Amino acid sequence: MYGSSSLLSYLGVKLADTTLQTVESNASYGYEKVGFAKSLISILKMTEIAIKSDSLGGIDTNATLWTSRFKNYVYKCALMAGLARNPEVLKYIKNPSVDIMDAIKPANLGLTDDDKITDIKDGNETTCSDYYSNYLTDSDDASKSYLKNADLLLEKINKALKLNINDDNYVALNSVGHLAINSSILGDGLGGIKAYLTNAALIGLTNKALARLNNDIVSGIDAANAITQQQTLSRIQTEGIGNFKFFAYTVPMVFNILLGVIYYLGIFTLTFAIVAGYSGGTKLLLNYFMGLVTFSLVQVGLAVANNVVNYFASSKAVELVAALGGNPATIDSLSQYYLDLANYTGIAGFLGIAIVTIIPGIILKGQVSAMVNV
Repeated sequence: MYGSSSLLSYLGVKLADTTLQTVESNASYGYEKVGFAKSLISILKMTEIAIKSDSLGGIDTNATLWTSRFKNYVYKCALMAGLARNPEVLKYIKNPSVDIMDAIKPANLGLTDDDKITDIKDGNETTCSDYYSNYLTDSDDASKSYLKNADLLLEKINKALKLNINDDNYVALNSVGHLAINSSILGDGLGGIKAYLTNAALIGLTNKALARLNNDIVSGIDAANAITQQQTLSRIQTEGIGNFKFFAYTVPMVFNILLGVIYYLGIFTLTFAIVAGYSGGTKLLLNYFMGLVTFSLVQVGLAVANNVVNYFASSKAVELVAALGGNPATIDSLSQYYLDLANYTGIAGFLGIAIVTIIPGIILKGQVSAMVNV
């Protein structure tokens, strides 16, 4: 019994994943490979951790010092000096199409050697260009290194979510969400995902620098552009279909627990079948077997739902990231990007609950009309 039901489930999942590969040969988010809505859920959780105010500064003292230096540079060089030379600077800061650290390079802001900045720790005055090179992008000292702080943030997220986002498995995340920032000083591939997470973590610091400058800008900055990252997260989490997003988290766990319970209770079913005699026992075992097969096929339904939702989420993400300018982790773009993926996660959760509800009726009684009531 157990072998037959497991074989049906295995073959069904294989067929669903094979069909996905036929439609989208580069897809890396098949059910067997990543699990039900796992890529979508992971992107949302990673973003939620990254956007918290202590994502970088709370890691260690070196990271805290680097974030202070970043905020100092954004305020003094990018905003104070940059705006005086180029009115378009706000666009680079609020909605860069590349990694924000690329967007605020002194050359991109039109800064010269006349633009000076004083370090907040050692008190040394230097040009904005030298400050960017020596205090923000130095490759050896974590208090002066964007690269090292990006690595620390990824390590923190891996540990918190029990993930292993490395050079081998980042592809599944990126093939669904297309979150990797293609133009980054951190490089391509996994570097692009590090850039996405670190850019998200820097939104709060950038907002603080913008808020500090608020009274000095003639046109002013809308309150929406000065909100903290916690407020951003709070708002976008209350939008969309949040309850069904929760179901996407829980459906796989509930399914596996219930399947384990069914397997365990099979021992007692066999005992009662023996006591019930040949006729009654045969009927009891047949009912148990049909129920077990039916429940195992729920996993096939989850595989189909996962692959279809991920396919459409991936297609939409390509268009959305392009429409947002190429970097989804910006002040102007992150809430829309997060909300879009949250909605697709919610759709997956809705389908997961529906599948668990309707598949037994369809297989055992042919009640396809039950789908109308979902």
